[in-house]
Amino acid sequence: MTGATGAGTSLSKTSHFTWRDNNYSYYKPFEHQHLKEVYQSIKQYQEEFSHDINFIPTRGNFSRGIFATIYIQFFGSLEDVISIYNEFYKDAALTFVTHQELHLKQVVNTNKAMIQIEKTGSKLVVHSITDNLLKGAASQAVQCANISLGLPSEYSLLSQNISGNSE
Repeated sequence: MTGATGAGTSLSKTSHFTWRDNNYSYYKPFEHQHLKEVYQSIKQYQEEFSHDINFIPTRGNFSRGIFATIYIQFFGSLEDVISIYNEFYKDAALTFVTHQELHLKQVVNTNKAMIQIEKTGSKLVVHSITDNLLKGAASQAVQCANISLGLPSEYSLLSQNISGNSE
């Protein structure tokens, strides 16, 4: 689910406040332009991946932030998956794997990405949240520039602590 700033920049009937106010809707089911990027990213780690991804983006009545939830059938242990995520993101200074329930106010106006994992029966559920205007755009560009200049990826982005307040 994305806010108004994450569902495209073109002026349309669905970008007006009067349409978005007290509204929730879907768009581009199963054919969203970012699906190609998702497949590309998965194949970087699992070349043989050939499954369909059922992606139905939605837009909500808020201005910024993206809340994503994915689920798969999974018979392994939750502890093993959390360990894999912690290892993968151990050097990602602005990405946090957490046990707490997620809500967008944890990341809006910050450079953070947060991930929470849970398991119910044979379903593994992964939630993630970001501020699409910072972590999803501006801060991500700064991180990429830092890396290309040989600086720590989080350089100049840690002026906010993890609660989003200035230090």
